[in-house]
Amino acid sequence: MDEIVQLLRQAKGMLERAERLALERARLGATDSARTSNGLEDPQSPASWLRFLRFLRAVEKEGVDGVDANRQRELMAAAGYPDNRAAGGFFGGNKPSLLRDPDTDQRYLTDEGRRLIEEGRLRFGADIDELPPSAAKERRA
Repeated sequence: MDEIVQLLRQAKGMLERAERLALERARLGATDSARTSNGLEDPQSPASWLRFLRFLRAVEKEGVDGVDANRQRELMAAAGYPDNRAAGGFFGGNKPSLLRDPDTDQRYLTDEGRRLIEEGRLRFGADIDELPPSAAKERRA
């Protein structure tokens, strides 16, 4: 009986290690493919998700006061969006990630936006925090 218990424990340990390796490889594979420009036209590709999450994270880094329309455009360009036409997707749907204050025109993360950032950290790790050097320079100015 002790031998069976020991074998089961060993098998459990091997399965847990295999699961950790598989998750890490999946995360690295998604991050590697997202670093290339391929796949941006597919909204479900890892590259598109990483771009989306980097933009949301950049808005979050701006602080609780949100961002104005000009800063939103700058952050979108820094995250890799070709122009401002894609901005409507952040505000629409059943679960918008951004909210626009009609009085001040400031844009803020919604609870859904913050949830997506947390989910993105699990999927891509610290890669969602990477802002191109030009965006970091603009932020300091």
